[in-house]
Amino acid sequence: MSNMSIDDFHPLSTWKGDESYLHDQTSGRKYALESDDLVQYKCSILSLATPILHPIAQTVNNVYRTVKIACQAIELMRGEARQSSGAQLKEMSIDALRIMVSPVSWIALEAAALYGTLISPQDGKKLYASLERAIYGGPILAPSFQPDPEGYSWKALARTASEKAYNFITGGQLFADPAIKKY
Repeated sequence: MSNMSIDDFHPLSTWKGDESYLHDQTSGRKYALESDDLVQYKCSILSLATPILHPIAQTVNNVYRTVKIACQAIELMRGEARQSSGAQLKEMSIDALRIMVSPVSWIALEAAALYGTLISPQDGKKLYASLERAIYGGPILAPSFQPDPEGYSWKALARTASEKAYNFITGGQLFADPAIKKY
């Protein structure tokens, strides 16, 4: 959940477009330039997929975060933490908070998708993307909705997911070795 602010959740943003991006004047972030009709269509698809797929994703995410918290707690008790105890406690607290809000978070995602379908496509896009980043730490169903769109290609998402899994399991850096080709 890197550098998020309350402005990422503002439901009535002021938008300014150029030839490549749509700039949210409220948060200062740039989004992919897509027509309102296209975003409205994507939001309508998300409003159908969210009630089915996000509860499954949240269950998997909650299991992962619970195991992660337990492993970090054991590391802290043994004095084997890979980072400072304050940083590790902060990370554990964020994970615990994400677990606690998960029962209602998919309702917020559904509301954002419906908002984008029925009221304001670009604001619904922004809200959905912000909620996914806040809940999961990154995109799940809507990578094209994320700000700074060049950072969210499918290759980059696959690389990020594999790197997070590897780091969680081994505590290492999968792509730290220069011999391993980055995407």
